[in-house]
Amino acid sequence: ESDGSLRQAEAFFGRCIIRSCCKLDYGTAQKMITGEIPIDCDDSLSEDLWPLDRRPKEHSMSDVVSDVLLLHSIAIQRRAKRLGSGALVLKNPKLSFSLNFDGNPKGFTQYPIRDSNRLIEEFMLLANYLVAQRLSLTADGRAALRRHPPPKFDELEKAKEEVLSGTGVMIDCSSAASLASGLRALERRCLSERRLGESVATLCSQLLTMPMQNALYFSVDKLRSEDSWRHYALNIPYYTHFTSPIR
Repeated sequence: ESDGSLRQAEAFFGRCIIRSCCKLDYGTAQKMITGEIPIDCDDSLSEDLWPLDRRPKEHSMSDVVSDVLLLHSIAIQRRAKRLGSGALVLKNPKLSFSLNFDGNPKGFTQYPIRDSNRLIEEFMLLANYLVAQRLSLTADGRAALRRHPPPKFDELEKAKEEVLSGTGVMIDCSSAASLASGLRALERRCLSERRLGESVATLCSQLLTMPMQNALYFSVDKLRSEDSWRHYALNIPYYTHFTSPIR
């Protein structure tokens, strides 16, 4: 639905053909979201904003922009519901390298996570969740899922005491929901005080998520207890790596 909720109907699973109408990338989609590429755009739009070889052939440009904006609106609602239900956002900065003419690295920067990235993320997570649900119900013990065990709580408590002593923020680490809420409060506190700032918020978040355990693939027939299937960070009962919309 437009508010990000799921319809009370079974999702479709079956063979189909996907016919992409154009080749979008994160940067171009982001320009649509920010309005640099307007909804009423046409072929007169600068190629710097939307390369000619990535534009639609059988659809109008404005139709594509309209669809991206609709998906963005739904993704915002989905993300709000997901975080409101206790999902934990683990901020792990990724490096992006710039290359010279020979293809060798000449510099690096932190890869930016934009609204266009978050749009893809929400629908990817939803697709993977629904497929995991389907597999768990129909594939008997052959379902291959991915679980994320809870963190090592003793190490998490130790990190909390060491990291938060100078911030004045108390965080309940007993669950993913409480930890997520505490990290958001910590980020707000750091951003509101000059002596702390965004870099301190990022560092504290990184240190507090270091005690997290790695997610693991497993076969349902090897782990019968459904309580053990949970994905701690996503705070959902099951998950798998089915696909990604950008693949």
